[in-house]
Amino acid sequence: MAVEDLPHIDDYKEAFELAKETLEDQGGPTAEQVVDRITQVLDEYDPWPCLVCVDHGIGLSGPTIQNLYSEGITNKQGGGRGSVGHGHLTAFAVSYLRYVLYAGRHHHADTDETRDLFAGHAIVATHGTSNGVVRTQQSADGFITDKDADSEYVADMRGTPAVPDLLRQYLPDDAGSAVMICGYWPLNESTGDLTWSQVTLGAVAKNFMVAIARGDLAVKYTDETGENGETAYCDKTNLEETLGSLSHQKNRTKRTAGPAGAVAFSLWTTVKNCPESVELDGDLAGTTIWWRPLPPDDTRTRVALYREGMWITDECPELRPADFGENAPFSAVVNVARVSDDCFETLVRAAEGATHLEIRPSELTDVERRERLGDLLVKLRGCLADLAPRRDSNSFVPEAFKLFELPAEGKVTPAPRAKPRQVDRTDDRTDETLGEQITDVPASHEGTKKGKKTAKRKEAERDPQPKPGNAAGVRTTARLLPDGTVKIGWDAEGGFSHGAADVRISIPSGSDETSLVTVRPNYLRLRQIEIDGKVIKPGDDSSVEIRVEDPPAAGTAIVELESPPNDLDGRTIDASIVHRRQKATEE
Repeated sequence: MAVEDLPHIDDYKEAFELAKETLEDQGGPTAEQVVDRITQVLDEYDPWPCLVCVDHGIGLSGPTIQNLYSEGITNKQGGGRGSVGHGHLTAFAVSYLRYVLYAGRHHHADTDETRDLFAGHAIVATHGTSNGVVRTQQSADGFITDKDADSEYVADMRGTPAVPDLLRQYLPDDAGSAVMICGYWPLNESTGDLTWSQVTLGAVAKNFMVAIARGDLAVKYTDETGENGETAYCDKTNLEETLGSLSHQKNRTKRTAGPAGAVAFSLWTTVKNCPESVELDGDLAGTTIWWRPLPPDDTRTRVALYREGMWITDECPELRPADFGENAPFSAVVNVARVSDDCFETLVRAAEGATHLEIRPSELTDVERRERLGDLLVKLRGCLADLAPRRDSNSFVPEAFKLFELPAEGKVTPAPRAKPRQVDRTDDRTDETLGEQITDVPASHEGTKKGKKTAKRKEAERDPQPKPGNAAGVRTTARLLPDGTVKIGWDAEGGFSHGAADVRISIPSGSDETSLVTVRPNYLRLRQIEIDGKVIKPGDDSSVEIRVEDPPAAGTAIVELESPPNDLDGRTIDASIVHRRQKATEE
């Protein structure tokens, strides 16, 4: 795509030139890399590689644009699927320019009108602007707006009814939307033996296998970069072929979410070879199960959870391999669909977290809903266990294994534990049995009380941990920005009653309350936090926690880390905000 064809590119270039100063002052390889990459794309790339995703859904409305222009705080209300909450921010990670355009055509049933809407969002860096008299600080986020539009449809001046021809050509006739990722950098990476159509359609097939298999989703891929553009499709007629081309992928790639190719193909085999799917009712209404027994040489049961045809996880609490130890190995695909506003699907969706790639009951702040989700998962586990055959429990004794019987009056006596020899530290005699001098035992020996305290102190220095605190009622979000900082958002029900809050940033360990062994998250050392223009440093008592006095009940902030993580390998960044009771000050 030619540079001059991109909407509002002049405004983007102006903002980037102002932001370069901020990025360069931040220093470090990340900021320098961002500046060099954007500069190269603006100066040297022509045409630009762009990715356009088109759907035939309900389109974009004013409230939807408000969510797209939000700071990333999720709002899981109604029947939406989360595509304009945290999910919309993932597009910026694959854009050289960190610039995304949106166009939608939405049919309003109340007025029987079809309206168009256009919007854009760029994330560059905080920068200053001047009108010749006053210099003001501008956010890193830039939005396309139409301040002159006289329309209630453009809510809060966000977006504009005028859709450029560049995106209008992709909009469906009735309703739908088009999203353009400007400067789509993965197109410059090698795909090995696969074509880009195979990579793209394969990613869709892996993550939406159930939706495609049921005929609810079909995908068309078109390559417009060459003279003879390639066109390819993925639907239920060629789903097996599409997944088969990825069946050699045994492990998930770093940049690919969802199941590995081999796992996705195995799950497709389960759906295809299941004689008849099982439809559950009652509390689990809307749940469909496909299953098949696995061959004897495959000892690992796998239960994959999908929601509305979309892959979520194969490590769901109560549905892990260890939960089916009494059953012979089997493979199961479980899809949950919405049947009401308070069904099983709504609980699953609320527990998915920001990435929609795991089930964390702790995401449900309401205790009753969290307990109900746990009960329904246990009930689902029982349904699966009833379908699969029991494991053969016949015991046997290997021929080479010898059994010893104790006499009737025999008594087992534990062997005495060896005790370390007590050494007189003032004695410098020679040990006659070893022929060497007895040396002093260091005070830091791990067997002594002092040594244990020393080891714990050193361990704390290597892995700093924050103090305990109450995080109940505080919903948080976090995303790692390309410049290495972390943007967090929070919403505290009822505010912070104790007048202060402590902010932490961590990389989750992957374990939760269902794990046999709980592994603590990796708390990252913080350099500062910027909230409402105020910069706050950590106190002397902790480098992994920053105290904010009188924080607002809801808001956003930018956290600067001492050492930003280079490669999260598919993991997410978590933010936690706790509030502790303040100690009374003596007069």
